[in-house]
Amino acid sequence: MSCTKCGFTRTRRRIVGGYETKKKEIPWIVVLLYNGRFYCGGSLINDLYVLTAAHCTSGFRKEKMTVRFLEHDRSVPNDTKTIDRKVSQIIRHLRYNPSNYDNDIAMLKLSERVDLSTALKRVRVEETGVEDENDVGLRPVCLPLAGLSYNNETALVAGWGTTEEGGSVSNTLQEVQVPIISNNECRLTAYKNRITENMLCAGEKTGGHDACQGDSGGPLHVRNATTEKHHIVGVVSWGEGCARPDRPGVYSRVNRYLTWIKSNTRDACYCK
Repeated sequence: MSCTKCGFTRTRRRIVGGYETKKKEIPWIVVLLYNGRFYCGGSLINDLYVLTAAHCTSGFRKEKMTVRFLEHDRSVPNDTKTIDRKVSQIIRHLRYNPSNYDNDIAMLKLSERVDLSTALKRVRVEETGVEDENDVGLRPVCLPLAGLSYNNETALVAGWGTTEEGGSVSNTLQEVQVPIISNNECRLTAYKNRITENMLCAGEKTGGHDACQGDSGGPLHVRNATTEKHHIVGVVSWGEGCARPDRPGVYSRVNRYLTWIKSNTRDACYCK
């Protein structure tokens, strides 16, 4: 199957303290619906599977779940031309621990493949500064590289979650930049030894920017400055409050699960 490259956003260049994305700017991010209502996020990683958090699947029936692609403003019908898929299988990590959110990662197998060959030829950003406005195709996010800590990288988290602690979920897709901190540094925060090696922390000591309720399952990306590709290094998992000082956002560390992901998605087509 011909397929568009992974990890490219459409532009050059709960989310608390963030800003609204452009329409279809992040073409792999999905809305998860349960009985037609938004409740979590996720990311397309190939033509058949979406990566999300295990707690977004625990206690939920696949028959009542819908995966929606290319959404932007959930309050405006037909704001963008969206694509819906049902879920044929939930693959939750067998060692997921709901008491401490260790191994909080899952995949949703789509009822039908999505077409990754429909994106028109990518206009070279280096030459034009923008992408082809007619490019409406889906793109998967790239998986992270094995063995990298991603410490001190500036990452981008996106979602439709609440824009302040205790607030309402956002109608439009929001994104915010947060610095990734080491696990040792994260254990010096209020979380202490609740941080396992399967987790990744991102946020400022003073707070102010974070994911929040409703962003669960969504992506934390790092952009490779050389290739311009976005790699999904984290899945929004948990945190105490939102954007509080000394309480960074906590994510499932995706490159701890590369073997698990690949072994459970052998029937899928990956883009390079």
